Amino acid sequence: MSSSTLSSYSNRSKPMSGLALAFLAALAVGLALFYRLPDLGLRPMHTDEANLGVKFIDMCKQGRFDYDPHDFHGPVLHYATWVYGTLAGQKFGTSDAPELTWAMNTLVPAIVAERFAKSRIVVFSTGCVYPLMPTDGPGAREDAPLTPPGEYANSCVGRERVFEHFAKQHGTRVLMFRLCYAIDLRYGVLMDVAQKVASGQPVDVSMGYANVIWQGDASARSIQCLVHTSSPPMALNVTSLERVSIRDLAHRFGEKLGRAPIITGNENSIAWIWDAGRSYELFGPPTVSLDEMIDATVYWLMIGGHTMGKPTHFEVQDGQF
Repeated sequence: MSSSTLSSYSNRSKPMSGLALAFLAALAVGLALFYRLPDLGLRPMHTDEANLGVKFIDMCKQGRFDYDPHDFHGPVLHYATWVYGTLAGQKFGTSDAPELTWAMNTLVPAIVAERFAKSRIVVFSTGCVYPLMPTDGPGAREDAPLTPPGEYANSCVGRERVFEHFAKQHGTRVLMFRLCYAIDLRYGVLMDVAQKVASGQPVDVSMGYANVIWQGDASARSIQCLVHTSSPPMALNVTSLERVSIRDLAHRFGEKLGRAPIITGNENSIAWIWDAGRSYELFGPPTVSLDEMIDATVYWLMIGGHTMGKPTHFEVQDGQF
């Protein structure tokens, strides 16, 4: 074999560079996502996905994963899914199915609390666990009585009580994360008001005020709260100290969208408002201001950005969702 042939063979047999391998891997993943993700919710489950779903439900019921050596899957995927599954809860539709709301908001947390008794747990709760507060006051503080109106809000009190019980029983370190109106461009109080102004629908100002916080700031605080869990549990209002007037908000959106808002109703003397002073002491102010959230909401609305199509019903005062 000639030296030139050997040289040619040697060049062909060189291993691919790391950059080339990374490119091919990224290309493979990209193609897989391109063909798999579109209309995913409309596709039937793959047999393996259905099998994993059944096993995950069994694990939730039993509170543990029973490994089957004849199965192809170990516990990693199931416990990773549990992280998402423990965020389950129900709000909308409570009036039609209150029993399901109570099951989702109390029975599922009981399973989680029992299974992860040795963990630090940040419990996603809501500011709606408090009663409506006088608008001329500071808003609900963490030590306010939990006597809210409606089935949904009371089921959320039930969720907190379940975790309190297991914290007392097992010494589990828990924090009640009372989130008050997180803002996402696809969902939230700001988008609700902006859409009504843009479409010429009346904006009800009976619930005259609210507190809001950018979803990214809320998520950051939830992670930071892991170091503040305790037994007995600590409660924390997570929102902005800045109180938003719904009437003023409608007019601001009107100016930016070039449409005069249609206002209906008058501000009541009570509203779901909160004092987030304690969270500010721990974490400082949120990174995204109200002005930035308003500008981003207007931009998203004007470019036709996707929304979830689920109004918050923040204006509801009797707790009937």
